[in-house]
Amino acid sequence: VSAVLSSSNPVFWAWRGCVVLTGLLALRAAAQSVDPAMETFTREIQPILNTHCYDCHGSGISKGGVVLDEFTSAAELKDPKLWLRALRNVRSGIMPPSDEPRLPAEKVKALEHWIKRQIFELDPAVPDPGRVTVRRLNRTEYRNTLRELLNLEDPSQVIFTGGATESCNTILKLLDPNTTQISPHEHSAFRIPAQLKNFPISTQPSSNKQILIACSNETGIIYTTKNHWYCDATQAIGKIPFDLNQTEAAAFSAHKFHGPMGVGVLYLKNPNELGESNALLVGGGQEQGRRAGTLNVAGIIGLAKALEIAIQNQDQNYHLACQLRAILKSELSNYRFNEGENQSPFILSITVPGIVAHNLVTEVDRLGFAISSGSACSSQSTEPSPALKAIGHTDAETLSTIRISFGPQNTEESCANLAKVIKSAIKTLKP
Repeated sequence: VSAVLSSSNPVFWAWRGCVVLTGLLALRAAAQSVDPAMETFTREIQPILNTHCYDCHGSGISKGGVVLDEFTSAAELKDPKLWLRALRNVRSGIMPPSDEPRLPAEKVKALEHWIKRQIFELDPAVPDPGRVTVRRLNRTEYRNTLRELLNLEDPSQVIFTGGATESCNTILKLLDPNTTQISPHEHSAFRIPAQLKNFPISTQPSSNKQILIACSNETGIIYTTKNHWYCDATQAIGKIPFDLNQTEAAAFSAHKFHGPMGVGVLYLKNPNELGESNALLVGGGQEQGRRAGTLNVAGIIGLAKALEIAIQNQDQNYHLACQLRAILKSELSNYRFNEGENQSPFILSITVPGIVAHNLVTEVDRLGFAISSGSACSSQSTEPSPALKAIGHTDAETLSTIRISFGPQNTEESCANLAKVIKSAIKTLKP
């Protein structure tokens, strides 16, 4: 029995798909309403299932922890995960079981049409060239996953991109330099394209629209504003408590919470502000015309799963980062820490006067630890950091500043060893 019920056994998934479809038949008069999915289900789909699933299993059965009579509402009927699995099983021919009558082609088509229209709110009449339906439904599923994880109002507020840099550049397409100011604390993904478009830089914005990073990628200082907020949230999502709903638009990348590289999200409070007329990438029509180009489906799935894990472990990871940061601050207390009143524990910025940060990073790397100078994305740059200058550093001080970041894979022992290595490297490099 255990072999049959193994999740690696195709028979288990065939049976599970039947259980899902059979369970939907337990919807009774109390669940009948004006909901169009319920109406068409009763009229068009239930007769198909009566013949090809319900009569096969009978009523009132319980298998694999699923009690069929528990399906009692329209909300349960419209669970996309259940129907996506059922659709796969029907298409693959493993459901109904081999000793039961096959679904005629017209009934399979009717089932697919109903699932697309009523469950996933797609138009079955619209061609979908170059993509199969299951891939499209997967993206719908994971967009909904992000909506739930991030407490968003609507899944259409999630636009998948190639990463935070692309998302930041897209946000700029929505803004006017005459009515929007950018802070001096930004990552280069926002700062450089904003400079090219002549957005004014200001720490005290006079306009009601402001580009402001949520958490500095160089210092970990946390920022906020009461203005209309256009935000790089890359160092916040999955790490520190952050509500995207307080922003008009926000950008983040999957790899910052241990997801795959090369995939990210653009959040828009009002997604209708972005279309083919003002999108950064146009020509393919993907993402409702808001971001053209074949989407990285595997990356999107990885992003959603990584974010789910990060949010589940957020409190635990936050507490660990606080402990690790405290160890390094205690061991390196002779040096200057660049931090704010509101601070992320995942980043520690240290200024070591008289030392070239790039040389210190190289020496520490030789001894087995990875740290950086300034932004991790531009750690090879020898230019003074604008973000550090914005908090009062001289050019010389910015070039003597290192950045250490923490993650769940780090330990108290490794941080204590890192402190020893940094002190040894400083001693070696000091004239």
